Amino acid sequence: MKKNNKQYNSQLQNFSTVIHDDQSILRMLNDMLDIESTDDNINQSLMKRRNYVNSRVQEIDVSNPEHPGYNFPQLSQSLSLPSLKARALEKSEIMERSKLAAKRYGINIEIPMMQKFYKDAKMPHILMNFLLHFLQEKGNHKKSKGQYNWNVRFFPLEFYQILTYNNLHSTFKINYYEANSFTFDYTGKGETIFDLFEWIIVPIAEFAFEYSVVAVNLKRRECYCYLLSSLALRIKDPLYMNPEKNPYMKNVVNFLYYEYETKLRRPRDELGRFIYQFGRVNDTVNFGYQINYDYSGAYALYIMIHILKRGHNQDLNIADHESVVLKKALHDIVVRIGYNVDDNLFHLLEDSMWPF
Repeated sequence: MKKNNKQYNSQLQNFSTVIHDDQSILRMLNDMLDIESTDDNINQSLMKRRNYVNSRVQEIDVSNPEHPGYNFPQLSQSLSLPSLKARALEKSEIMERSKLAAKRYGINIEIPMMQKFYKDAKMPHILMNFLLHFLQEKGNHKKSKGQYNWNVRFFPLEFYQILTYNNLHSTFKINYYEANSFTFDYTGKGETIFDLFEWIIVPIAEFAFEYSVVAVNLKRRECYCYLLSSLALRIKDPLYMNPEKNPYMKNVVNFLYYEYETKLRRPRDELGRFIYQFGRVNDTVNFGYQINYDYSGAYALYIMIHILKRGHNQDLNIADHESVVLKKALHDIVVRIGYNVDDNLFHLLEDSMWPF
């Protein structure tokens, strides 16, 4: 089939340059192009071509000035063909790139997902985790440049799910010994999260597109919870509405007590008592705006970015037009990152892309 022309164009050109007048090699090439495009047939043709050209070159005295056209490097160095496996992987990568809006941090973001997010602002969990990784990378970069004042550690969504055995609203027991895999790298004298970070941010996925956020200031022993999902409206349980009993804050702070005892080997009482408070976004009484739960993920990221850039503000107000601008900014970040597995994101880490 003729589609092999493109796949092997460069290799064929090399062969025809080396032995351009050899009718036998031309017949071989034609045979290869006319056969079925299966891996076995292609492999057989490549082997025939390699063996034939090897035998022909061995007959040529490359030092003979009567054959200037054959003065080229040894065949074993210059005419080695890429393996079929390598070409298959390359083709697979090209197909993958065509389907993805972005790839980084081991996360694939597909184009339809970004199209849907741009349309309705509903943020799936995979997109939230992708942006959390980017915020951590950007925060580390800006801190190293002295441009941000805060050391912030962002946890992925899986952290709270593992911490609570995926029972988000229970305070009966926490799973510290699996959850501490997220802080395993922060071990040793002067290297714990209590030494390195001022804030830790724990996003909580309550529904497919709705989130809440727990933000803890480790220096001041303050814990804030932003309830950004419709769950807060449907549940009147004091476990949610009383900050001292809110399960999200209690579970995160219990993790910190275990972490303190384990990593610093000191009694948890020395860490001190935390103050629990609710943060507010678009407080209807004071601001007159209401939360649009379709934008729950965008609100959660707004809170994190605000802490990263300006520090904490317990009361935040996001107008409707600002929500739209925020959604577009988050969309554009993902698109600009693109298919970038290993390359430096210097252009995005330096950019002041936030519209607020």
